[in-house]
Amino acid sequence: MILTHEDGQIARSPQEADSLEENGFKKCYNDKCNFFLSPEAQDKAISKDSGYYTCPNRNCYKSYDLMEDMPWHGAPRNTQYEDEEGNFEYGKPLNHQRAYGYEPGGGTRIGLNMEEQGELGEKLIRDLGALPGYGPLTWWHEGGSGSPSPLDGMTKDWGIEVKTIGYDARNHRFIVDKGERVSKNGAANQAGLKGILGVLVLLNYRTSEANVYVKEMPLEGWRSGTNTYQGVANFRSNTGYHLLEKVPFQNPFMDPHSDAPHVVEPEQDDIPF
Repeated sequence: MILTHEDGQIARSPQEADSLEENGFKKCYNDKCNFFLSPEAQDKAISKDSGYYTCPNRNCYKSYDLMEDMPWHGAPRNTQYEDEEGNFEYGKPLNHQRAYGYEPGGGTRIGLNMEEQGELGEKLIRDLGALPGYGPLTWWHEGGSGSPSPLDGMTKDWGIEVKTIGYDARNHRFIVDKGERVSKNGAANQAGLKGILGVLVLLNYRTSEANVYVKEMPLEGWRSGTNTYQGVANFRSNTGYHLLEKVPFQNPFMDPHSDAPHVVEPEQDDIPF
């Protein structure tokens, strides 16, 4: 759930922070953030998006989980950390600590590889057949997310580029590199399209539902804040348009035949005794 500043308050002092906590407000999980979620915002995040929220503080904009005490539905997180004195603890690593145990694998925190997760998002959009407000899909590339293609699909006016992220990710962003920008803008221009429609698919593996955000990025130029862009560029979910909500997807964690999650195990000589 994307919060707004009306969903809480910023504490300007330790005294304000103590007062907010006494009144049921909850500090954002980012240690460096001083935004406090109101009791109502906490309830909405839990009931609407099963505990996931994106902080509206401009110094944060990160996403966290209010229901971390729920059984983990991805790769094991039983990692153990060793401090400088040789003591072990479970939790988040400090800069000087060395990790042992299991870690999510494949490039995502949830334990899927990037291609698998990307395929979930692309399949969801492809199977819709049309996007509200943009019309039917007129073309879709073959071969899935692992097959190179400048664009994932097209509507009558827009080239489509899909990026897929799990709600467990800290940053809910649509990101393209410089090389992608050139090829995608070129493909849209060659096809006579207005530009790129960036489609950000956020997968909630707890509910097997996705939220879809879009951003129109015309080739002739568009503005975001004080910046001007031409064609495809990066954006955060809170700056996109919330096009679709709670779209069901085929969740590999609910499939008994899936080998998800994938984990990375340490080398044997790294295991402490």
